[in-house]
Amino acid sequence: MKSAPLGLVAVIAGAGFATGLGGCAVADAAGQAVQRRLQDPAVERGFPGAPRDVYGSLRAVVIRLGYRVVRGSPAQGELEAVSAVGAGVDPGSSRQLVLRVRLTAAEAGTTVRVRVADVREADSSRRAGHATEVPLPPGPRHEALLAELGRELAAQKSR
Repeated sequence: MKSAPLGLVAVIAGAGFATGLGGCAVADAAGQAVQRRLQDPAVERGFPGAPRDVYGSLRAVVIRLGYRVVRGSPAQGELEAVSAVGAGVDPGSSRQLVLRVRLTAAEAGTTVRVRVADVREADSSRRAGHATEVPLPPGPRHEALLAELGRELAAQKSR
């Protein structure tokens, strides 16, 4: 269950309320918050090689990084993987990372588009299945996966 649309409605409603009470500065800050929420959290990078070959390397890298592949194939040009379920910040809570990768053919090879989301469950012992998915902004997890994929492809090329 995703909470982004409801959260987005709350932010927009708050921005409208703040505009009426606080003036332009508050509305601008709220508008920037909405804009950050709407930005695409994906990181895109090009790699040499056919999508099928890049997919094979990507799958190997994802497994080596400790994720479990749950969906996707070279023909689909998609891969979805999950991390192990870990303990959350609060007692009884849990969290898990989800990788969603899309591969598309490009002139110079393959374009790889990576999204990472943090799935949190507030009370996994009593309310299993009530999780919230939060897209993570581009950062070290995206970059580590892409850098490792680049190394894997370079190693395959040298074999």
